[in-house]
Amino acid sequence: MFALKLKATIDVTRKLVIDLPPDTPIGDVELTILSSAHNDIVSEVDLSERGQMYARLEAAGVLTHHPVPPGIVPLTPEERLQLGTLAKGARPSLDLIDEDRSER
Repeated sequence: MFALKLKATIDVTRKLVIDLPPDTPIGDVELTILSSAHNDIVSEVDLSERGQMYARLEAAGVLTHHPVPPGIVPLTPEERLQLGTLAKGARPSLDLIDEDRSER
């Protein structure tokens, strides 16, 4: 894996143009933007309830960001399905919740 860390400025047009070093491999990349500035204004693009809540939590300083460690490979759709599927003969989650609540 080739990793490259650059500094850049994003202006009001929200466009980012980067000149990469000549030894940068050609092909698909994954781009992560880590902003050092905190923005208390809700983005005009994301006015959903979830987006507004996210902006409020971030403005209050209670939102944490956990970067993904290098070398982590995302799960395939099949792996996600396997993790989210109950084993044969397993009791449904709602039964377990009802059982837990009825003991109170």
